[in-house]
Amino acid sequence: METQNTQSPDFRDNLIIGASFERQKAKRIPWRKDFIDRPGVLLTVSGTGEIFFEDAHQKLTAGDLVLYDPLPQHLFAGEPEWNFYWFHLPESILKEYQRTPYNTKVPGVRLAHFEKQAFCRIRLEVQEAYLLALQQPQNWEKLTELLLRVILCRAFNCIESGLQKMESPLNNALPLLTKFDSKLNTAELARRCGMSRALFFQEFRKQFGCPPKQYRNNLLITKAKGLLCSTDLQIQEIAEKLDFQDSFYFCRFFQIQTGQTPSVFRELHRWKRPWRNR
Repeated sequence: METQNTQSPDFRDNLIIGASFERQKAKRIPWRKDFIDRPGVLLTVSGTGEIFFEDAHQKLTAGDLVLYDPLPQHLFAGEPEWNFYWFHLPESILKEYQRTPYNTKVPGVRLAHFEKQAFCRIRLEVQEAYLLALQQPQNWEKLTELLLRVILCRAFNCIESGLQKMESPLNNALPLLTKFDSKLNTAELARRCGMSRALFFQEFRKQFGCPPKQYRNNLLITKAKGLLCSTDLQIQEIAEKLDFQDSFYFCRFFQIQTGQTPSVFRELHRWKRPWRNR
C-alpha cells in the first residue's frame, strides 16, 4: 500500500490525541469512548487491557495496535499497569483501507500485533506522532499526518498478512457480506468456501461469533451510523452507498435493526464539532 504525502485539509481540526501512563491502584472502571464521528487507533505499550461491545471482547497486550470504527460506541477496561497511546483521526485517512476484513469478534474492530523489532519501530513512530501533536512545533501537522499514514500502512499490511496466513476458507465469503442483499444466498457463500451449508454456518459462527446474516447486518448498521453521525449526506445518498435499492428499504432495515429511524438516530446522535488536544 502506498503512503500518501499530501496533508488533509481537515487534519489539524480533526486529530485528537491521548495517552495513559499513570498506574492505578485497582482495575480501571470500564469507560466508553466519547468520539463517535471518527475512527480511532490505540497502541498498547505495556500491561493488559481490552476493547469490547456487548458480549464481544478483545484482549489487548503489549504490541497490539487496535483500529476501531466510529460506531458502535466501544468500551475499554484495563489492569493497573495498562499503558497506551490513542489517536482519533479524520475518517478520510482510513478510506483506502475500508475493505480490509475485520479480524476480531468485536464489531468494527481490527487488530494488528507487532513483536520485537517491529514493535519497537511502531512504538517509536506512535510516540513521535503523539509528541508532535502535543508540542506542535513548526510543520507539525504535515509530519504527524505522514507518521500516522505510515503507522496505518504497517498496521493494515500486518492485518492482511495475518489473514493470508490463517488461510481460512471463510475469507472467501466476506466480500459478499459487505453489501446489502435482500436475498442473501447462503448456498453460494458456502460454495465459495468449499463447504456444505450446515458446515459453513457452524464454522462461520465459531470464527465470527454470529451467523453470516447477522455479521452482514452488524457491518451495515455500523457503517450507516457512522455516515448518519459524521456527514450531511441525505438518507437516499447513504442508502446508495450501502447498496440498498432505495431509501425506503434502507429506513426499514435500519429501524428493524436499531428500533429507530435513520432520521431519529441522526437527530439524537449527531456529533457537535469536537475539541482537540493542544
